[in-house]
Amino acid sequence: MATPQFRTADHVMYSAARAERVSQVTESMRSSGARVSDQGAVWRDIAAKAVRLNSVSPTGAMSAIYERHSNSVEELGRAFSWQQGQYGAAFAIGDQLVGLDIFDHPQVMNRFFPKLMRSYALDALDAASSNKVPIAKELETLFTQIGAAQMFSDPAVGLGKDIRFDGPEIAGAALWALERYVHICGFVKKRKSSGFWTRLSRPSDRGRF
Repeated sequence: MATPQFRTADHVMYSAARAERVSQVTESMRSSGARVSDQGAVWRDIAAKAVRLNSVSPTGAMSAIYERHSNSVEELGRAFSWQQGQYGAAFAIGDQLVGLDIFDHPQVMNRFFPKLMRSYALDALDAASSNKVPIAKELETLFTQIGAAQMFSDPAVGLGKDIRFDGPEIAGAALWALERYVHICGFVKKRKSSGFWTRLSRPSDRGRF
């Protein structure tokens, strides 16, 4: 069992766009009870990334960006591998923690790990260079912020509860079903000075938990 964003294609939406969509849908659920994102903003962001990565296509599809940079994305993805017993991963690009995903079973994590790597790899290609490595304290801070964030839940589309949480610096969602958390995703929010979600050089740290 997994959230809908993982059920199509060999890749998922790149991590910065996933983060933005999670935040938008959370706000929509809170204000109107509907799961709605700003699709126009999503397409504008995809178009801007396509221009930055020289991947403009007639349809403006996100898949065109992946296809244009498939070799680089796959190379970055192969640099990391799922470890036996691993059910979650924290992703950093350069010296900044970007987000995390946790699943309810190691084999579920194993199944979706390549897609997650492609998602973060694409943002790594679209980032400034950095040789610094993030410290474990950032991951501890992210967990603390998730624990302290405002949360609410609605019935999920299907089985279980759709749990949403956000705070000044983080946003995320979780699926609760069968008396357990099936999937949790959390993201570090964009910095206002840059106008975009945190992006740095490459995934330089992956936490096992």
